[in-house]
This record gives sequence, structure tokens and C-alpha cells, in this order.
Amino acid sequence: MNRRHLMHLVVAALGTAALPGSATLRAIAGEKPHAQASRPVFDAAQRQLVDLLAEMIIPATDTPGAREAGVPAFIETMVADWYTDTERTIFLQVLAALDEASRTAHGRSFVAVDDAQSTALLSAAEQDA
Repeated sequence: MNRRHLMHLVVAALGTAALPGSATLRAIAGEKPHAQASRPVFDAAQRQLVDLLAEMIIPATDTPGAREAGVPAFIETMVADWYTDTERTIFLQVLAALDEASRTAHGRSFVAVDDAQSTALLSAAEQDA
């Protein structure tokens, strides 16, 4: 498993938020999000990173962003309840790799860098994927 494949998996996982029936589209239609994982799979730092990534990909505009639509909780539900153990491990490794890339490039975690730095890191990850 190489880094490119890992990044592809995380981009694909985050992209599911735009599928029909997703929490994002239901929130736009006025439904209150209610996704909840059967068990926690993210620690506090991972949860914060997933939250930031989701909001970067689906920002709030004149419609709800990922946070308001419940996308981070949806992602945790998918990782907890639908991913295999192998897929879950890969997803968590990708989060760790993105955070490590930030620490290497900027000396801080991904959630601690400024918007321009996080956008550049995410763009580089997307190109690698």
C-alpha cells in the first residue's frame, strides 16, 4: 500500500458526503443530521482533523458547510460501522500521514497551520492521489 493509494481512499471517503441521500444534501433540504457512530473510532485530534478536512472540502457558503450538515459525524459512522478493519486502519494512517506532512513542512499539526498552508497541504495530497 503506497501513500498515493492511501490519499485516494481518504479523498474518496470525504467525497461521499456529496452523494444522494448524504447528510449534506439532507441538511440543505432542511433535515437535521443524526448520524452517530456505534462506537468512537477517532481520538480528539483525529476528530478535529476530519472536521477541518470536511469543512475545507465542503465549506459553508449560502448553504450549509460540512460541519453544519453533520458530515464529520457521518464520516466517523462510515469508518466505525461500514469500513473493514483494514480500511479503517488505512483511513487512520492517511490522517496520520497528512498530519505528519504538516509537522514536517510547518512544524505544527494540520489543524494548527493557517488556511493557506492547510490548503497547500491538501492540494498536494490530492495531486499525489
